[in-house]
Order: sequence, then structure tokens, then C-alpha cells
Amino acid sequence: MQTDELTFVDEQAEPDKPGQADTPWQVLIVDDEQDVHHSTGFAFLGVRFEDRPITFVSAFSGAQALQMVLSNRARLPDLVLMDVVMETPTDGIDAVRQLRRELAQRKIPFIILRTGQAGNHLNHDALGRDQDIDLVLNKSELTAEKLRNAVFAGLRTVRARNN
Repeated sequence: MQTDELTFVDEQAEPDKPGQADTPWQVLIVDDEQDVHHSTGFAFLGVRFEDRPITFVSAFSGAQALQMVLSNRARLPDLVLMDVVMETPTDGIDAVRQLRRELAQRKIPFIILRTGQAGNHLNHDALGRDQDIDLVLNKSELTAEKLRNAVFAGLRTVRARNN
């Protein structure tokens, strides 16, 4: 689903090529709350990372994210921002594990899990040690600056893995 507030990558876009400074970083936002998609896009308005634009693609469930990624393997997202609780209490975690399994573990270079369920049955520290998850952020403590810093750190990791 696409909205006017976010910039989306054309599904026909070519995969990243070394030396293409204008090839956007692609970030997949997976969250069942429309407001999260809007606020994430707003936090990145006009922001570039390493002189490349950042574009967003939206999915509203783990199943939708899986379908989008698996049907477009030629252009995988550079980074995924995945909510935990969507259709089920572990929808995001289940989707991350399936993505990692289906895509040979590290083809999506960086996955950030965003949880808004503080004190939930999910242990934040245990999630942080999960090999399928690169970073865990608590939505209640997340500011636009913290989100940008986390995404930039993830994209730096992506760049390092690609070099």
C-alpha cells in the first residue's frame, strides 16, 4: 500500500550498482498502524544517508512483508523496520525468522525490530540476542533522532557488508 506522504521505490527499479550515488537506500516498514508509517516517513523527510536518498516501502503485516520481499528478490530492502505485534502477538518475529530462512539468512542485511509492548511476554534482552534480529527498539522510548541514528547505523552495516 502506498501513500502520498512517503516516497516509494518503483518495483521495476534496478538493483543497486556500485557507483550509483543516486540509487536510494530502500527501507521496508512493516507495521499494522498507518500512523507508524507516516511518522517514520516524516522523521526522514529530506534526509539522505551517504549522499543517497532513503525511500520507504510499506507492509501492514508479516505475511504482506514476506509476500512483497519474496516476490521481488531482485531488489531486496537494505533494511527492515519490523513491528512485533500485528496480526498475532509474534507476527513480526515469525516474519523475521521466515525471511531469514527463505532468503539464506543474511540477504536482507539489517533488520530492526520495533516493539511497543513493554512488559509483554517477549523479553527485550532475549530478542536482542536473537541471531535473526540485528537491533531491537522500544517504540515508547523512540524519538525521531533515535530512529534516524538506528537506521543510519544499520545502513552503515549494510555498506560494510557490501564492500
